[in-house]
Amino acid sequence: MSRLRLIDYGVPTLFHGLAGLGRALALQADIINLSWTSGVPVPGPVDDPSGGINEILADAAGQSLLVAAAGNSGLDLDTSESTTFICEASAVLCVGGLTVEKQRAQESNYGSSDVGSKVDIYGPFQLYSYSNPASQVDDDRLAVVTGTSMSAAFVSAVAALIRSADPGLSPEELKDRILSTSTSSTDNPNHRIIHSYSAVHATIGETPPTLEITQPTQAQIETVRRRQPFTLEAESFDFDSDEEITIRWSSDLDGELGEGMRVRAALSQFGRHTVTATATDRSGQSSEQSFIVDVEDHLPLLEVLHPVQGVVLHSGAREIFRASAIDTDDRNQEIDCDNIRWIDINENG
Repeated sequence: MSRLRLIDYGVPTLFHGLAGLGRALALQADIINLSWTSGVPVPGPVDDPSGGINEILADAAGQSLLVAAAGNSGLDLDTSESTTFICEASAVLCVGGLTVEKQRAQESNYGSSDVGSKVDIYGPFQLYSYSNPASQVDDDRLAVVTGTSMSAAFVSAVAALIRSADPGLSPEELKDRILSTSTSSTDNPNHRIIHSYSAVHATIGETPPTLEITQPTQAQIETVRRRQPFTLEAESFDFDSDEEITIRWSSDLDGELGEGMRVRAALSQFGRHTVTATATDRSGQSSEQSFIVDVEDHLPLLEVLHPVQGVVLHSGAREIFRASAIDTDDRNQEIDCDNIRWIDINENG
C-alpha cells in the first residue's frame, strides 16, 4: 500500500491531483482513494464526454477502482451549479458521509436524484484514528476524525477485502459488487449504504466455521488413562450465520465420544488415539481439529496384606495369604481375587 500526497504549498491544483493519480497508476494500484475535493479548481464540466479530464479518469477506471470523497460542504451535487471535483466524473465511485444512525451526515455532500446520483454510496463519516497523516506532531492518542475522506477510506478498505478474496475482479466488477450489496439509508431510500459483510460474503460465499480445541491441554493429555473421564471442549464460530454450531467428538479407536462444545468422555481402548472435533454449520460445511493421546496399559497396584514383611513361616503349616490390587487403568477398580496368583519361588526353584 502506498500513500501519495499533493504538493503541500498553496492551493492544490488539478495538475497536482492528476499527477498523483498518474503515479498511483504507474504503481499498478488496484484501488486508488481520492480525497481532493476542496480547493481544486476545475476548468469546465468534467463529465462532458468530449472533455479531457473525464477521458483521463475513464481510462484510469479501466485499470483501478477510483474511490472519491464527496466533500464536506453539505451540497447537493445533483442540483448544485457549482462544480465539485472529483465526484462530478462518472468514472469514480463517489462516497458520502454517514452517521451512526445510518443517516447522511449534515456536513457531507450528497445526491438527491433517484437515478444516476453523483454520490454513489455512503460510508462512516466518523472514525477513530491513532495518527493524522497531515499532522507534524507525533501523537499516538486515539482521536475522533470526521469527513468524507474517512468515508472514502472505509469503502476503499472494503474494496481491498473483496479484491483479496477475488483478485480476478475487474475495477467495474468490484464497483458493482459494492453497490449491489449495499443497503438503504434510514432517512432516504435512494442513499446506498456500504454493507461490508454482504460485499465480502457475496465474494467468498459460504465458508466453513472456525474451530479451536481449548481442552484438553497438553499437560492434561499426558495424564489421560483408560476409562478415566476427561473434558473435551472447543470453540466454534460461523461467519455465515448466528445459528449454533454442531460439534461432534470421535476417536479413531473408540468411535463416537459425544456431541457439544463441552463434553465429558473416556477412552476404553489401549493404544494411540486420534481424537477429532468436527464442527458443522447449517449449510453442511465443516472444519476439523485433532489431537493425539496415548492410553498406556499400566501395571496394577498390588499390596500384600498378610503375611506382613518379616513374619517367619513354618514348613508344613497352613497360612492364609491375603492381598489387594487395583487397576489404575480402570478408574482404580479392585481386581477380583481370582485374578491374583500366588507363586512360591525358593532357592531350589
